[in-house]
This record gives sequence, C-alpha cells and structure tokens, in this order.
Amino acid sequence: MSEPLHLWAQDTEDLVVISATLQDAVLKADDMSFDKGRRVFALVANRYCWEQGQTEKKRTRCGVHFENVLAVRSKNISQKSDQPLALLAVIFDPDEKEANTPSPEGIIRLMFSGDAEMNLHVEGLKVVMQDVTGQWAARSTPNHDEE
Repeated sequence: MSEPLHLWAQDTEDLVVISATLQDAVLKADDMSFDKGRRVFALVANRYCWEQGQTEKKRTRCGVHFENVLAVRSKNISQKSDQPLALLAVIFDPDEKEANTPSPEGIIRLMFSGDAEMNLHVEGLKVVMQDVTGQWAARSTPNHDEE
C-alpha cells in the first residue's frame, strides 16, 4: 500500500497533475458542496489509484477543495441528489485578460461522463486534494474505449 496523497495546485501545471490523479473518480451529486460565505467548493470522491500501476486495482476516498470560488454553475447535474458521476478531467480556463498573471481569474471545469459539468468561477487558482481513507480493492480498472 502506498502513502496517502496530498496534492495542491496553484497553477495550471499543478492542476494537470491533480486532474490525472482524479481521473475516473466516482461520486454522487450530493458529495459536492459550495460554501458561498467562505468561497470554497468541496467534494469527496472514491478515486482510482492510478499511481498503483496496472497490477493493483485500488480505490481510496479523497477530499478536494477549491478556494477563491465566486460562483458555481452546473450542467446536467441534479443538485442534492444521489446522481452518480464519474469525473473525467479538471480543466482551468483563465480569463483572457489575465492569462499571463501568476494566479489568474477564470473557470475551473469539472468534466464528468454523460456530458455533465460543474463550472467554478474562481478569483485565483488554489486547489487541494487529499486522500482521507485507506485503500481498498477495486472491482475493475476504468476503461476508456474509443468508439
């Protein structure tokens, strides 16, 4: 068993690592929450442990929190429900006028299967991901067959 991961992102290169780590994480719509007063969007998910390689099929529970969130919009997600979601990618789209600043304003896009999406309008990029449980055996390895 490997050590629990604790990752943070303050730029797009860091976010690419978090996105790859979270690829194929599964959660329910009600596992996500936005605290408007604190400007924090948080989620918990069962992520596939890609760092284990192809021989060990493991999952772990992890928490992810996004700071400096000004607004949240969703597409094809039923809020406060047990709708299952599979996370495919986390992408940051900086505002064009601020693209060259160290921590630009922009949109963090959480892309899920089934054309579902959460868009977080952020004042600056700050994301923390941390494993919060031990690992357990996964039933299978996620598969992305090209059609």
